Amino acid sequence: MDILIERTYIGQEMAYFHTLMLSLFLHALVMVILWKMELPPPSSTPISIEVISPKEVGDKKQIVRQVETPEDLLLPEDNDSRSSLLSERRQRVREEMRAKESGLSANRTGGGVNIKNILNPPRKMVGTTKEHATGQAPGPSQRSSQRQESQSNSSHSASGGSGGASTLSDRLNDSVKVGAFNALNTDRFVYYSYYERINSGIHGHWEGRVRDILYQYQRQGVMPKVPKPWVTEVEVLLTPQGAFHRAILHSSSGIEIVDQACIRAFTLGSPFLNPPKEMIQKDGFIHVYYNFGVFLN
Repeated sequence: MDILIERTYIGQEMAYFHTLMLSLFLHALVMVILWKMELPPPSSTPISIEVISPKEVGDKKQIVRQVETPEDLLLPEDNDSRSSLLSERRQRVREEMRAKESGLSANRTGGGVNIKNILNPPRKMVGTTKEHATGQAPGPSQRSSQRQESQSNSSHSASGGSGGASTLSDRLNDSVKVGAFNALNTDRFVYYSYYERINSGIHGHWEGRVRDILYQYQRQGVMPKVPKPWVTEVEVLLTPQGAFHRAILHSSSGIEIVDQACIRAFTLGSPFLNPPKEMIQKDGFIHVYYNFGVFLN
């Protein structure tokens, strides 16, 4: 009798043990699934790098990435209007506009957006084709004319990349309207090519790190209680060989890891080779000035 009771007791203990282990396993499995679950990163958050011209240029101006602007939007080179932007070359446009989407600045076809329609929006007509207007099907000569017109229209699509929306990595004044392309008035900056070399080296490191930070905040379900947008103003000193020397933080975003992401982008992206000797200042270093921005909704 005692043996039977002891076996029953041991059997109940084993049942409890198995139940406990199963419960722990299920809890662990749920935690792993939640941890591995892919949450959509906040990829729509505009993240920008604003490059400020060196002090010796005079008036503070922003250096923007040069993109191929459709010829239909350009004005003659002798136009004397002023610009607060610097880039690879001097250009003036009929109307300034900036792309809505965030990303490395580029003009793309966007599915064949027609520049003629941007400059001169088509008026609504009762008949949309010649067949509707005349009540007759178009003849061979009319069809040929329509094909030529269609080819002409397609040739006026924005150049500079494959299909998709145009993107902008520079943060511009709100006075520049949002449009289908990037079309900006710029003045030529003699050191543009070197700044573009720096930007190409730091952009991926900066944007990738910031999106990781935003992703972690999203997972935690909490965002830092600091004023928006998050903007870090930094002065970076490079050696005459283009290697990172040190950074001077002029204005913090209010979030230390975001500020550190700016400096980290330079340390990972350097050296920025073949800097112009004319950029070396009296202290023996090259000084570049940047604003890094995260613009949350």
